[in-house]
Amino acid sequence: MNPSSLATNLYFFYHPLPKIRIETKLQTDAFPYVSDFRNVIGLLEYLGESSTISLTLYNVKRESGRITIGFLQSFNNGFCAGAEMLTVWDDWNKVYTSVALAGR
Repeated sequence: MNPSSLATNLYFFYHPLPKIRIETKLQTDAFPYVSDFRNVIGLLEYLGESSTISLTLYNVKRESGRITIGFLQSFNNGFCAGAEMLTVWDDWNKVYTSVALAGR
């Protein structure tokens, strides 16, 4: 809890199976609006032998939100590559999608 604003951060981590991870991060508004959430982030991740697939939701509402879907593949000890697709909307008439590639 932040002592100056009385906003609260909550973090939940759940690992139901060895290859699945679920995380939730919540932040409330400052006092006296502590029942309203300012930031809500949810993550669902599958951890394979040499790959990771993740779905992340940021403040998803009907009016606005952001979703990312990512895939990372490890080919050997020195090289991995992946891609991430980001979708953002302000309302259903304005939807933006972009793709990013990464390697290491």
